[in-house]
Amino acid sequence: MNQLLVDANQVHAQPWRNGGGCTRELLVWPTAQDWLFRISLAQVAQDGPFSSFPGIERWIVLVEGGGMTLRFASGSEHLSIGREPLRFDGALAPACSLERGATIDLNLMVDRSRGSGLLACAGDEEWTDGSQWRGVFAASPCTLWIEDRSPVELSSMVLLARAGAGRECWRLTALGAPVRAWWIAVATPAF
Repeated sequence: MNQLLVDANQVHAQPWRNGGGCTRELLVWPTAQDWLFRISLAQVAQDGPFSSFPGIERWIVLVEGGGMTLRFASGSEHLSIGREPLRFDGALAPACSLERGATIDLNLMVDRSRGSGLLACAGDEEWTDGSQWRGVFAASPCTLWIEDRSPVELSSMVLLARAGAGRECWRLTALGAPVRAWWIAVATPAF
């Protein structure tokens, strides 16, 4: 069992070539050059197009900020705090319009020829999933309970990821304010 704890505030921000924002790569597996999946935080500072990622299934959810609209050829999708993550084909490269200033969003990208993924809002319910990689990203402080093990305290803007987690039962409890977190799962043929 491999476990990784990543504080997003300690990860170097990589500026985008178009100057519209920056990305903090929280987890890239197996390598940065040939990844099967990538979990990242993006700070979007201005309107502009998303990059195209053919063959990639993509999820995005707003973590901080006043909202954004993604415009696809087939229509528009609005992202705001508290909404479910949006799943879309990474090849589509929507245009992004910010509504009230810069935003921070959580992204999961999975090479659909080699795996499948999930990004879902986490609440106080128990969560089980048989995927080889499981994780939780906490935007607010919370406690993660995995089976009957000692609890793990997560501060804000932290990713906890586990390889080989099997069908463990996970549960979150808030530390103060309501939980703002997302479950992440990636199923791969082998790892």
